[in-house]
Amino acid sequence: MPKIRSHSGTGKRVRKTKGGKKGYKLIFEHAFNNHFRTKKSTARKRHLAGKAEVTGGAKKNVKQALGA
Repeated sequence: MPKIRSHSGTGKRVRKTKGGKKGYKLIFEHAFNNHFRTKKSTARKRHLAGKAEVTGGAKKNVKQALGA
């Protein structure tokens, strides 16, 4: 039986924090924030800036894709 490979695309987009007592978090950057920014509102650009945490049902899928 071969080893299960982790999803390389997910690995490039999501990173794990150090962890600690409560475990690690999965952090990603928002999409749609690179170009064509003039047509986007200031509030929308502010919301897309920075990083966010993977939560909910997606967290289980991302963990599985990372092989963690």
